[in-house]
Amino acid sequence: MGIFNIFRCSPPPTIDDDAVQFASEFVVCPAAPTFGAELLDPSLLDFSLDSLTILDRHVEALRDRDPEAEGQNVGNFFMRCGCYLGEVIRRHSAKEYHWYDASVAAQFESTLSRDSYGTSGVLWAAPTVYCYPIQAVMDQFTASQAEGLRVFAERQI
Repeated sequence: MGIFNIFRCSPPPTIDDDAVQFASEFVVCPAAPTFGAELLDPSLLDFSLDSLTILDRHVEALRDRDPEAEGQNVGNFFMRCGCYLGEVIRRHSAKEYHWYDASVAAQFESTLSRDSYGTSGVLWAAPTVYCYPIQAVMDQFTASQAEGLRVFAERQI
């Protein structure tokens, strides 16, 4: 019995479909290419744990580039890459993770926050397991998260 059944309330609406769409646009979105997508082989990004090793190397390779100077939208990169990371977690975890807008989910779980762009989307397995994949990508890009995205994912799974 899930937490929402215990309290006899409806769960907050998920944004799972939106996250899947963002994840798929990470490599292939001709109308609005993702920063650095030209460096990736889409056939290697198959939502496997091994693909996160490629993602780690990709984020590291982009760290020295300036997306704004290149006329790129770094926000799209963080959102799409973070959703890809989160979808790998969802697909490989025994926990039932769903994507939520953090401001909506915070109404049901007080420990969730939306205090930055990176925490705007939360991957949550109610009642108390959650993570912020978009923030993990932002941290990896700025080199403040040394563990890497694959290790981040393995900890969540």
